[in-house]
Amino acid sequence: MNYIRFCNLVLTKNDTNLRCLVTQRGTYAIESHEYLSPEIEFSLARVFERELQLIDEFFEIANDIKYLDFNVYQAFRTIDYLNTNSLDENK
Repeated sequence: MNYIRFCNLVLTKNDTNLRCLVTQRGTYAIESHEYLSPEIEFSLARVFERELQLIDEFFEIANDIKYLDFNVYQAFRTIDYLNTNSLDENK
């Protein structure tokens, strides 16, 4: 996972001011013996746990689709609801 994907995963999309504040904050060195606060560790663990749950749900749905009369072209047409004949994760 790269930095941008991590930010998209853990930062709000609804509060642009908070998102800007967090992403523009300066960095600082952390020593090998230093740790995150328990609250932050717990919150990150919840985010990662939810991500794993979503991955499991995705594979369950993908497995269900295999048994439906749903081919790759139909899947593409369903996802490309704007009829652009392309898929772009930024749109």
